Amino acid sequence: MRRKLAVAALAIASLGVGTAVAHADPEEVEPAQQAGFDFGNGQVVAEGHSIPWGLAFLPDGRALVSDRDSGTVLLYNESGASEVVGEIEVPPPDGPWDERGLLGLAVSPNYEQDGYVYAFHSTDQDNRVVRFTIDDFAPEPILTGIPAARNHDGGRLAFGPDGNLYITTGDAQDTANAQDLQSLAGKILRIEPDGSVPADNPFAGSPVYSYGHRNVQGLAWDSSGEMYASEFGEDAWDELNHIEAGANYGWPVVEGSGGEPEFTDPLITWRPAEASPSGLEIVDDVAYVGALRGERLWTVPVSGGEAGEPTAVLEGTLGRIRTVEVAPDGRLWLATSNGSGEDILVRYQPLGGGSDDPMRYEAEDAPAVCDGTIDANHAGYSGSGFCNTPNTIDTASQFTVTADSAGEATVEIGFANGSSGGARGADVVVNGSTVTSTSFESTGSWSAWSTKTVTVPLNEGDNTIRLVATGWDGLPNIDYLDV
Repeated sequence: MRRKLAVAALAIASLGVGTAVAHADPEEVEPAQQAGFDFGNGQVVAEGHSIPWGLAFLPDGRALVSDRDSGTVLLYNESGASEVVGEIEVPPPDGPWDERGLLGLAVSPNYEQDGYVYAFHSTDQDNRVVRFTIDDFAPEPILTGIPAARNHDGGRLAFGPDGNLYITTGDAQDTANAQDLQSLAGKILRIEPDGSVPADNPFAGSPVYSYGHRNVQGLAWDSSGEMYASEFGEDAWDELNHIEAGANYGWPVVEGSGGEPEFTDPLITWRPAEASPSGLEIVDDVAYVGALRGERLWTVPVSGGEAGEPTAVLEGTLGRIRTVEVAPDGRLWLATSNGSGEDILVRYQPLGGGSDDPMRYEAEDAPAVCDGTIDANHAGYSGSGFCNTPNTIDTASQFTVTADSAGEATVEIGFANGSSGGARGADVVVNGSTVTSTSFESTGSWSAWSTKTVTVPLNEGDNTIRLVATGWDGLPNIDYLDV
């Protein structure tokens, strides 16, 4: 919580009304990197969850997700289809605001050699960290005895650039724990992948790395290896902190910036109504902080232990945002925490990247034309919906695309075909002429999405690309064209 820095600005975040305060040394130049994702065009990967908490990626891009209340570990593939890896026994929730359960997940940095996945979970006696493999789901405890309570359990796991596992813990509703170096509560912990204590930890023989925390739920590192953490305050200030070995962040003596020399002040503070920060990810030296009560995503440029002005995006769009993680393919994933089966996993594409990047045309966006309805009742689609046409011959989904010059173009069609009747055929009609035919194979589920690639001639300027069903079973659900 606390390195004493002069107040540099009072930021009224764009897309958000609030009082986020950036604290910076007046002699230093504040980082000013811009957010790097297309937050106007998210793709829902999965829906119907209730408090998904941990999110971690295997090297091949598949996503592991923990369900807090049931203790279930799920594995999602690229198309959004999931399977259950296993279940870890957790205490039944004591009401809707019980924060115990299956929380953070982390994948071993040596996964291709050891196959380990790590999880933070509650028991009736404590919080603990276990590890398991997907092929042999037999969770092995590597750190036990972390104090647990109905609230303030921390629970985030992340491997640092040094290959060690970092663990966040809350004060377990006993504020004295945060200043007690004999307690594992109210801390950021650092252990070896096997659970042993690194020889260079700041307190000999102890997993404690930093202390004086109330409830940290986010950890990430910038490009220079500096660590940051997002932390829940009590009634006055939530925080984004620069974490240093052995530092005391002040709770419960100080909340927010106190200025006492023995405590480390925060880089950023927010009022709890606009933040209540949980998940944290850093991509290209921009921190992305999920806000629960604030129902938005904060973006904060960071570099070398300093932070620039916070800006809010997605305000009121998704509800409570619990977890933020970047996938191996560069897309940013968010998990919501609204409860009652209303939670989703959603991902966002990076912005830009060069003139060779394809342009995406969504089936639901004008001037696209759908002979049926624009629906959103199956997970995994891009944008805000997909074209669902009647099961009849000659039904169509049409797009208008723009080409900088005349010539051949590669078109990728996003689709889902959950029919048990096999492949569905279509003619590809460009500017009124049929130029090729294709077949959309079964994807096994209407929530399992795939792509089909065709090559078509385009004129300079605007062109119509029309997919026309050649069978009485109609088209598959059509999501988008990438050209």
